[in-house]
Amino acid sequence: MIRVSIGTLAAVLATGLLLTGCGSRTPPTQPTARPADPTSSARTTTTTPTTVAATAADGTNLAACATRDCEIQVSGPVSIPVPAAVGADTVSVTSIQRDTVTMSVASTAGKISQDCTGDPTCVPQGNGTFDSSGGGSFVSQATGHIGAKFIVNKLTVAVIAVSQGSAVLRLTSGS
Repeated sequence: MIRVSIGTLAAVLATGLLLTGCGSRTPPTQPTARPADPTSSARTTTTTPTTVAATAADGTNLAACATRDCEIQVSGPVSIPVPAAVGADTVSVTSIQRDTVTMSVASTAGKISQDCTGDPTCVPQGNGTFDSSGGGSFVSQATGHIGAKFIVNKLTVAVIAVSQGSAVLRLTSGS
């Protein structure tokens, strides 16, 4: 068994403390700023789908929609003629605000089917009646964002872009 006196223990501890205080102190290292990577992009661009300007294939020529599928740019309330074979009479854009387009489709075709896909907030609502002989009229309305496809009978109206009170719509007929 080893016996150490308190005086010896105190001397050993004091020596250890003195030795740890001796020598040069190295200051803590600071992180060095890295120079900018010349290959990285200093330009950051952000595009928001609701503000993307798009060019419509048929421009503002609404008459193009009267006889075939079309892609048009509209600003504000407007009526768009459509082929009779789609089971609708006209498409009316009633409002364009921020990133939404509100439109209605009128039909005297004697039947109505309506749907809206591609936008969970787009829900079609209809009003009108047809009698047993197929006479009458019906108007279906929906509000949709970019990606919405408003479908009435054989007509699909897709919202392609919306920006600053203007919208690009693609009208297509289906079976």
